[in-house]
Amino acid sequence: MLKKQRQELITNYLNEHRFARVAALAKAANSTEITTRRDINELHELGLLKKVYGGAQALDLITEDVSFTSRIDENLSVKEAVAKKASEYIKDGMRVYLDAGSSTHCLIPFLKDFDIQVFTHGVHHVNELSKYGVNTHLIGGDLKLDTLATVGASTIIYLEQFRFDIAFMGTNAIDMHQGFMTPDVTEAMVKRRIIELSEETYILADYSKFNRASNVVFAGKDIPIITNRKVSKDYIDFDIRVI
Repeated sequence: MLKKQRQELITNYLNEHRFARVAALAKAANSTEITTRRDINELHELGLLKKVYGGAQALDLITEDVSFTSRIDENLSVKEAVAKKASEYIKDGMRVYLDAGSSTHCLIPFLKDFDIQVFTHGVHHVNELSKYGVNTHLIGGDLKLDTLATVGASTIIYLEQFRFDIAFMGTNAIDMHQGFMTPDVTEAMVKRRIIELSEETYILADYSKFNRASNVVFAGKDIPIITNRKVSKDYIDFDIRVI
């Protein structure tokens, strides 16, 4: 059997069973355990599965956005701690970009102590920003109902007139090989442009976002991550700031 066929059988088996030992994968691919281990190593390096002790498991693939209202209370205390750490990078006079998302939403209470201007395409941020009296500029575009973010070509065109000192971004998944990922290409395009227009950028992410993959890469490994605990050595190429 060709290597490509073997590896397709391995990934298909994992997609169905989520985890399997080497012996089970060898049987599924009609191969030896030695060859199967080599295939697992190669597929792991390609970011197509996760190698674990004694076998392999499927990646935690995120293919759809979860609504903002269902995410806001998830790991809330951790997100608040990450946001507090992120606020240490803010200085008076900055033009701050706040990405749409629940992790960046937790940064808002810490912004009241600064003389800054905040820009965002996260419509759900507006009430909280006004509550704390933060000088805010809302970026327009087509409203995406599940994430409550404006997206599309009009959003990117609107962004072009601005430059930002610092941007705080969220992410749906952090893949050790590809970087930061999100399910929706329209949101990915907006995220990319925000990063390009910002002097510095930080990703705010709790530990649950690691070892996941999604549909679209919006940034590579060079953007610092502020997170709540140490991660595996597989992420050695990333700049990780642990709170």
